[in-house]
Amino acid sequence: MKKMLIVGMILLFSIGCAGMETQYQRNMLTNAGIWGMIGAGTGAAIAAVTKGDPVKGAVLGGIGGAFLGAGNTPAPTYAPPPRY
Repeated sequence: MKKMLIVGMILLFSIGCAGMETQYQRNMLTNAGIWGMIGAGTGAAIAAVTKGDPVKGAVLGGIGGAFLGAGNTPAPTYAPPPRY
């Protein structure tokens, strides 16, 4: 059941990016990676200070950071068409 849930989530997220242009997808991927690493480090640090499991803190922080990074990627802006 757990594997089916993971495959379903991957399918859902990949369908959501189907209509986006590739540069915007790259920007989302970059932001998700950067903020995911920041979240993982922060989560591990907080878990270590509070005597919790740093691995669980890193995983939860990384997932949260990746979602925040991808969700806060600014939408692409396009130049207005020229007027003749």
